[in-house]
Amino acid sequence: MVVDVPHPPLIIDLDITPELRTRIKEGTSDYGEKKDYRYQIDHLSQNVWLECTVKDAETDTIVVKDGFGRTFALDSTREIVIRRSGTYQITFVGNFVTAEIMMRIPERVQQ
Repeated sequence: MVVDVPHPPLIIDLDITPELRTRIKEGTSDYGEKKDYRYQIDHLSQNVWLECTVKDAETDTIVVKDGFGRTFALDSTREIVIRRSGTYQITFVGNFVTAEIMMRIPERVQQ
């Protein structure tokens, strides 16, 4: 998508919910009294990721690239702030995630 930002900042809020993989572990305890056990392990797959790329629409220069997973942190909430006016091309790509994305330009306070 292309976004015109006449009065910065442009704030992109990401709320990311990664898909979890579930594995069941079963067995019999070898310590003390023999007992059967069964428990569930939830974990993130290495294939979970989301990437947001913001480019200057006129020069095609990357202004910021941020996201979740892969080379990015695993924080499920992210805030990306663009502090310069301009026209930006914004793309989101990912795998095994659900993301709630809100982009906003705060109203300017008149003094």
